[in-house]
Amino acid sequence: MYAVPVKTDYGWGYNIMAGERIFIKQEFIPALPGKLGFKSADDALRTANLVVQRICANQSRAITPGDLDSLGITKK
Repeated sequence: MYAVPVKTDYGWGYNIMAGERIFIKQEFIPALPGKLGFKSADDALRTANLVVQRICANQSRAITPGDLDSLGITKK
């Protein structure tokens, strides 16, 4: 599994890929109300890589506001 940042109508999002197939398509920042995009591809990719790590470790892939804080993710 790997992550790819994608430009969206909201700013930046990400896709989690399983081979050539999209496993997760995330167009906005998870764990925040509304549909706010990430402000940069790097922010999206850092968050997506955390999701990939959790999936590979058989942990919950859910992102919390605390996760976003620890990653330094800010609202767009």
